[in-house]
Amino acid sequence: MGVSWTTEQQQVIDLRNRNILVSAAAGSGKTAVLVERIVKIITDKNHPVDIDHLLIVTFTNAAAAEMRERIGNAIEKALDEQPEDEHLLRQLTLIHNAQITTIDSFCLYVVRNHFHEIDLEPNFRIGDEGELKLLREDVLGKVLEQNYEEPSEAFSDFVEGYASGRTDAALNEMILQLYEFSRSYPWPEKWLDSFVGAYRIENREELDRAEWLAPLTQNIRFVLKDCEQLLKQALAVTQQDDGPDMYEKAVQSDLEKYEGLSRLTSFCELSGALSDIKYDRLASSRGFEGDPDKLELVKSLREQAKDVVKKLCKQYFFCSPEMMIEQLERTEPMLEEVVRLTKQFADEFAAAKRRKNLVDFHDVEHFALQILVDEETEKAKKTAEEFRDTFEEIMIDEYQDSNEVQETLLRSISREERGENNIFMVGDVKQSIYRFRLARPELFMKKYDSYSLEESTTQRIDLHKNFRSREEVLTCTNDIFYKIIFLNLITINNTHNRSINYYCTPFFHQIACKRRMIFGISMYKSKIRIKPFFLYFTVNFIHQTKSNHRVKFINRRSPASAMKYKFFINHFGKPVKIIFCSLSFISHNFKNIFTILNFISACRHHIMNFF
Repeated sequence: MGVSWTTEQQQVIDLRNRNILVSAAAGSGKTAVLVERIVKIITDKNHPVDIDHLLIVTFTNAAAAEMRERIGNAIEKALDEQPEDEHLLRQLTLIHNAQITTIDSFCLYVVRNHFHEIDLEPNFRIGDEGELKLLREDVLGKVLEQNYEEPSEAFSDFVEGYASGRTDAALNEMILQLYEFSRSYPWPEKWLDSFVGAYRIENREELDRAEWLAPLTQNIRFVLKDCEQLLKQALAVTQQDDGPDMYEKAVQSDLEKYEGLSRLTSFCELSGALSDIKYDRLASSRGFEGDPDKLELVKSLREQAKDVVKKLCKQYFFCSPEMMIEQLERTEPMLEEVVRLTKQFADEFAAAKRRKNLVDFHDVEHFALQILVDEETEKAKKTAEEFRDTFEEIMIDEYQDSNEVQETLLRSISREERGENNIFMVGDVKQSIYRFRLARPELFMKKYDSYSLEESTTQRIDLHKNFRSREEVLTCTNDIFYKIIFLNLITINNTHNRSINYYCTPFFHQIACKRRMIFGISMYKSKIRIKPFFLYFTVNFIHQTKSNHRVKFINRRSPASAMKYKFFINHFGKPVKIIFCSLSFISHNFKNIFTILNFISACRHHIMNFF
């Protein structure tokens, strides 16, 4: 009996003659579908393709080996049904030399076979990390020493401005970091040169248009949106029957201010508005007979929002736009100097490696790019045309972890310039964890937003159903994180939340990558941590109980913190009177161990059902 594919999986398997981006969530059967697509291509009755006419790029050698094994097993299975099929027998032979490989191995293959086109010695070797590190430090030391011996005015100003203490370690780090970043771009020198004009800004309008300032402005607006959410929570509490209604006017006024701020798109406008912000005083709470915890919660939420604005002003708006423009003008010569030093180091380091016949993996990628693409015209060379003739389709796994060099290289050997789209990309931006290796998930997101879900030459297919995990695990994660995200309590730095659904485990990875989180909000440095599974049992217990149970979890450290949990629980279902604290504080924060035992006893049915 054959495999029953979903509609989306069948699309991935069957569609041809187009660029395809597959957004494949965890456990969605990505590898199985990819293998099936390859097998269908090489066994197509009307247009069969030899396996060595496909370029299949994976992220690791282990993944490449697994892919080769799976394809081989699939071919052998097909041969069991058609033992006389010569085409299948041929594929079983060709698979051992097929280009099922990592991007590094493919680049090495290109360089090994075309080294003469860039005047590279054929007996080069990949240097080990220790050897390259020592050589790098030695070359950089000599570069700085040369500049110290005959210092220019710009170099002296740069050293005086950025060297710390009696060492130039800070200079070394700056140059090496800029060098490493440049190597993730196709043409490092062009990328470095593009910096030089970035600080040439003469007025506020040019500052607002600065490309490097746009992400900062956007991030400030995201933070202000989170402040809005805090005030909306506080406003909701003031409007409850036993809430502090005397605070409603001041909280409403704060909320309107934050809503106005978050609508501003200009950095200079934000600078002026935030520096002039004034808050209304809270009305007196004398004689208040409602819930004192709610009173403290409203104060706490309001203060948190005000603290965030203070930190924004301190971090980004410490001076006026005019003073910032003046500082940029004074800093520009130092930027030019660090770019010059980085380029000098790059040249000297490349020469030192050539003398030793050494290359690193960045070199291999750039050598392959030199072989395939003309730097001046950025058009494909003859060698790239030969690869275009060879490869019927280019398949890229884990596309979310590609960088600009890999993107340029693989597109150069595709048939896009001939008007034939033949690139197949699969990945999941939520699983992009190699930014520290200079991966560019923005490449994935750009196509995710521009490719069509309908029939098109550039088409996107979403695989969003999870077949790996048990339903109970998916229910738990989705129950919690869907509602948190729905309430806008977590700042997600990309718009890929359209994949949230019951079948797919969402956002555990993304939450784990956040450095700071309070109650689902990433920007406040609180110690509180939501314990997902424990919270899940609590929510289930509340949902499936007819009466409103009072469960007292006593948090001696912070009543306001406990109230945040109470507010959170109330969003999951009917209102519940509950004081809650993190499980990690049980030994310190519970006066009565029987409270815990009684609660676990009441929840035991749901806990056992979960497992």
